[in-house]
Amino acid sequence: QNAGFAFFNGGRVTSEWLDRWTPDHPDAKYPRLSTNATATTNNYQIPGGPAYGLGGNSFWIEDASYLRLKNVELAYTFRLPVLTKIGITNLRLYATGQNLVTFCKLHNVDPENTNGSGWYYPAQAVYNFGFNLQF
Repeated sequence: QNAGFAFFNGGRVTSEWLDRWTPDHPDAKYPRLSTNATATTNNYQIPGGPAYGLGGNSFWIEDASYLRLKNVELAYTFRLPVLTKIGITNLRLYATGQNLVTFCKLHNVDPENTNGSGWYYPAQAVYNFGFNLQF
């Protein structure tokens, strides 16, 4: 999928494009689509369009502010008398997480992506669990 243009390079569009302009649905959220791959179709109308001989518009400008929980570590150290009876001086349990949640108004695009076409490997959520024993 290309984040900037519908049907880019023969690709498919996402389900939100079901709410696109048609003669029977003139009050749609999204503009009319075309499979024509030239820069003069509605699919390619961009802000600053006059540089391309187009009218330009702000429809595709979106609020890209976001809040992402990148790293969290939760841990607890047990120092129980019962542990020392079996030779353990310290027991620590922990859980960590990376890229746990992102709050953003953008659809189908990672706000930290620097590739304008939307071709990127998305941020992966990573979870780790473990323990540390000291004798």
